[in-house]
Amino acid sequence: MAIAELPVIPETLWLRLLGTGRTQADAIEELLLLPESDPKRSSALSLLVSWRISMDVMEQVDSEERRILMALSQAYQEWEQQTERRGVQRGIQTTIANIVKLRFGAGDAEMQAIIPALLALPNEECMGLLLQSSREELLQRFSSGQ
Repeated sequence: MAIAELPVIPETLWLRLLGTGRTQADAIEELLLLPESDPKRSSALSLLVSWRISMDVMEQVDSEERRILMALSQAYQEWEQQTERRGVQRGIQTTIANIVKLRFGAGDAEMQAIIPALLALPNEECMGLLLQSSREELLQRFSSGQ
């Protein structure tokens, strides 16, 4: 089956973006209609912009430069993803630190010391513990290594 023959459903959007002509144009329009908060939208737009820039540059360089640019493009995408993950992690860390400060006080060094252990937990479990456990329960859990 050719990409142009795929059904126009959310599950085929990624493949249709790789199509050509009207198929690709329609898929891009569909992508732009997704809510800005949709992770598929931002990921695909980032890749499409990178692809577009690469196409413009590739027309102007020889094969050796093209190979280097492809490698640099991959390195940039990996850096961008890593930077995004670090940003998300910092946001989670800040949220946890703020909850600890609000619930137990800013000067509670023992509670501040357990933040790294809380960060190691899945988000839902961490938030549940922070919101439902007492100071003593949290300190007991993380000081005994459970």
